[in-house]
Amino acid sequence: MFGCFSKRSVNVMPLDGDVPGDLIPDAKGKNGPSTGRFADSEQHADNARLRDAHSAPTHKTANDEESRQLRTGLHSAPSSKPNAPAPSVAGVVATYVDKGLKIPSGDFIIERSGGPTAADVDEYLTGTLGAKLVKELRSSEWAERVRAIEALQGLVMKANAVATSPADRLALFRACITVLARLLQDKIVPVYLPALQLLTDIYVPSFLGPLPNSEAPRSALSHVAGQLVFRAGSSNVRAREESATAYLHLARCENAGPSAVCPHALRPLANSKSQHAVVGRLELLRTLVHEFGVSASVGLEIHQVISFVVPLCESASEKSRDSAFGVLAAAYGAHPEDTMAALRDMNANVAGALRLRVSPDSEEEGDKSKALAVSGRRLPPLEVHSEGAAPTKGQSLAHAAQQGTPPFADGRARARATLSELGAQSPPKGGVKPTGPRGKKHRAQLQPDNKPAVKSAASLRMEEAENQIPRSQEMPRNEAHDGLRETYEEIIDILKSQTSIKDIRISLCH
Repeated sequence: MFGCFSKRSVNVMPLDGDVPGDLIPDAKGKNGPSTGRFADSEQHADNARLRDAHSAPTHKTANDEESRQLRTGLHSAPSSKPNAPAPSVAGVVATYVDKGLKIPSGDFIIERSGGPTAADVDEYLTGTLGAKLVKELRSSEWAERVRAIEALQGLVMKANAVATSPADRLALFRACITVLARLLQDKIVPVYLPALQLLTDIYVPSFLGPLPNSEAPRSALSHVAGQLVFRAGSSNVRAREESATAYLHLARCENAGPSAVCPHALRPLANSKSQHAVVGRLELLRTLVHEFGVSASVGLEIHQVISFVVPLCESASEKSRDSAFGVLAAAYGAHPEDTMAALRDMNANVAGALRLRVSPDSEEEGDKSKALAVSGRRLPPLEVHSEGAAPTKGQSLAHAAQQGTPPFADGRARARATLSELGAQSPPKGGVKPTGPRGKKHRAQLQPDNKPAVKSAASLRMEEAENQIPRSQEMPRNEAHDGLRETYEEIIDILKSQTSIKDIRISLCH
């Protein structure tokens, strides 16, 4: 029974107290027998760290503080310790200044390349907005981002309703600008529209009035106004209209003012070939010029406005050209002389076109004739005599030479009109075929000497018209009238002598 233990040796040592250390296993075998030597205190501490740093839960409890610090961050579950207070604006700025990084955002922490990262911004916002709200603002689901914006609007409304210290209100305002600088770039319209509403909620006198720093609202516009101007030319109608409305709200707000808002409307267009972008920007600029005027005090100087608009007056899009002239018309209404003087120096053609648009009745006749001569040839004036008499033959020939119209054209035109009224048609191929009866006894009716018993309706009308004109009421005789009368009488003779419409047509052709 004891034979199985004959090859194993066990060293037994009596212990009177606590184990001073771990037994160091021998190198033989997988675990090997213990050598009976104790490890020193440093080796014992290393072994304890390895046991306590395991990610899986064990039945042992780590009692020492050093072991708990080593285990921090190894588990995937969040720590139960409360979050540390977020750094202040001054603290974040000082940190980046120490690193040699430039932060051009002033008192606002704005996420950008070469500046604060997303992690730094979220860490800064956590102290003011809370970790849950910050996490939802970064969510990939747009519905969660909308829910976070609505929660932020609730904080702003609560600050307006409840007495809040100026420092806390300023911290909330800065946090909102940090959030809006990123969310106003969101391409999802259902996210962009609530962000616009949040912007208009914080730019009200009731919220900005108690701020200790009165320049903070104006300095924050550089981070949000550019996106409003860009989205004012969006192809989405709702986004375009709401962006223009929010931009005008900022310009009318007494804590911002037109001098800080209007200059952003003169930023270069990202795509000047896009009709939506051009028309949206020009309509926004026209509204600003119409409401606030053109002057340096509102941030819209006349030369800057004209330099921005004149190239668009020659755009290929008709809507873009109309919108550009609308801006110039608004500037002309505010400062007519300065506008026309600046336009003449820059583009005289645009100046002339603008004058025709704004005051077409006040132009001189010479200017109008020059403007009309561009599009077509002017016709010579009609020749009218004081006595009301028709011109003589020499005058008629001279007039005809100028106009290129042959004499007696009116008579021929009347003859053609009479034929068209009678329903004349061109003769068929192969000659004119008789339309009457083909019998021998009826051939006599086709002879010219044998006139038909019944006259045609056209012949009766011509004779009646001739009889109604008395000789005493005829116009004064002259050679031109004689020629017309001869043509007229010739037509009447043809109508009286012929029996059918086709015969009339043949006679007139000869």
